[in-house]
Amino acid sequence: VTDIALQTGDITSTWRWTLMISSDIILLTYGLVLLSPKRRQPLAPTSRPTRTTCNRV
Repeated sequence: VTDIALQTGDITSTWRWTLMISSDIILLTYGLVLLSPKRRQPLAPTSRPTRTTCNRV
C-alpha cells in the first residue's frame, strides 16, 4: 500500500488506507473482546470454584 502511495505521490491516499485498515483492525478487536466474554460466561462459574479451592489449600 505504501509503495503504491509513493508511486502516485498522494499523501491523502496513504492516510485513507491507514485509516481504513486501522478502523477494520479496531472493529475486529472490539468484536472479539465483546464476543469472548459472552462465550466464557458459562465457563466462568466452573473455573471460579476451582480457583477458590486452590487458594484455600
